[in-house]
Amino acid sequence: MSEEILTLVPDAEVARHRADAAFETIAAHLRAVLPVTCEIHHVGATSVPGCLGKGDLDINVRAPRADYAGAEATLAALYPRNDDNASLEDMASFEDGTCDPPLGVQLTIAGGKWDVFTAFRDALCADDVLVGEYNAIKRRFDGKDMEAYRAAKADFADYVLARAGR
Repeated sequence: MSEEILTLVPDAEVARHRADAAFETIAAHLRAVLPVTCEIHHVGATSVPGCLGKGDLDINVRAPRADYAGAEATLAALYPRNDDNASLEDMASFEDGTCDPPLGVQLTIAGGKWDVFTAFRDALCADDVLVGEYNAIKRRFDGKDMEAYRAAKADFADYVLARAGR
């Protein structure tokens, strides 16, 4: 059991609007410093209408394999690595808790094993029933151990991605 607790924000719509505004600013900066071939996407709960969340901003940077190392070096110069998400061969995770809202950046190789963030977001955006199921999981773990929530979230994401053919 971890010491981190899942805490959902009381107003998901306000959080979504704050995250949207922050995304525009951060994405503009990232477009200026990352290889032009990288795609920058708002993902996570604040990118899905009606989805409950922690009120943070998650960004997925999708890089072609040839530009991945350069993109990783650029992001590492901008943000601390996220120790909760170990860097893998084709995915690296960064965070900045000093941003408002707190920021998480996941760098993936486009078409790679971990290139699932946009597919998960798109599946949720297309299906209100899935959003309801996801919210039920979030409510069940609100105020409880983050590690247990992450395990349930991973199982749900696998289910959603399998339905989407990923």
